[in-house]
Amino acid sequence: MTIEGISVFSGHEIKIEGEGAHLNRTSERPAVAGLRYLAPGFIDMQVNGYRGIDYSSPSLSEEEVGRLVEMLAPSGTTAHLPTIITGPQEMIVRNLSVIERARSSSEAVAAAIPGYHI
Repeated sequence: MTIEGISVFSGHEIKIEGEGAHLNRTSERPAVAGLRYLAPGFIDMQVNGYRGIDYSSPSLSEEEVGRLVEMLAPSGTTAHLPTIITGPQEMIVRNLSVIERARSSSEAVAAAIPGYHI
């Protein structure tokens, strides 16, 4: 995989080369017109839900957690803290368990959810 764009930090063209989740090499040179800007992903500290999936829903599923992570990524949000609002203790514990199972079964979900906001 090779990605080229303009670094938001230096304003220079940057070329990033890697395989899978591993970066092998980066290089910089003066930017050429027409390239997109490259920046680190956003970390959202409080995500209640997204596009109809609610972390506080009594029917939250592992599949929904995975879809939510996938839907947030194109917006630039590469990590977030699922927020579970005040509610019955059973619902809070249940949904934390659902999210944790989703994290355990998917490297992408585990990387995107580093913790919780309750």
